[in-house]
Amino acid sequence: LYRSLEMVAQVAFWEEFGCSTTKFPVKKLDAKVQRVLFSDCDELSVVDIGSRKAFRVLEMIGHERGKKYVENDKHFRDVLERRNQSILAHGTVALDDEAFARLYGYITGAFELMPEIEFSKLDFASVFTLGMEYLEMLVDD
Repeated sequence: LYRSLEMVAQVAFWEEFGCSTTKFPVKKLDAKVQRVLFSDCDELSVVDIGSRKAFRVLEMIGHERGKKYVENDKHFRDVLERRNQSILAHGTVALDDEAFARLYGYITGAFELMPEIEFSKLDFASVFTLGMEYLEMLVDD
């Protein structure tokens, strides 16, 4: 789910700049955006831009997806926080169905994405069981 949010910004960067948010040449940005968001870089710098900063760049150049992100910043911070707490990122918390539906609604609603997009779900109990079986196998050897 969080990855879809990142991809919205990355697709918009391809549309606007013809390149990725990875190894992005700062010189492609106007002076104001450089000054506000990349004051620690010179115009010859190449930077990796995270999703929040990417959306801020888009907002500053007037891109609709950037504006939508900034308007819904509180909701998207929730998505990021949930992702960071997730077992798939840095934490140990599984995303319950209610939270998933709410966060899915924020993303598809703000960016008017197709509602028929389906995100795969991971059965954490199976993953945990497989992981434990693997660890037991290692210990037995």
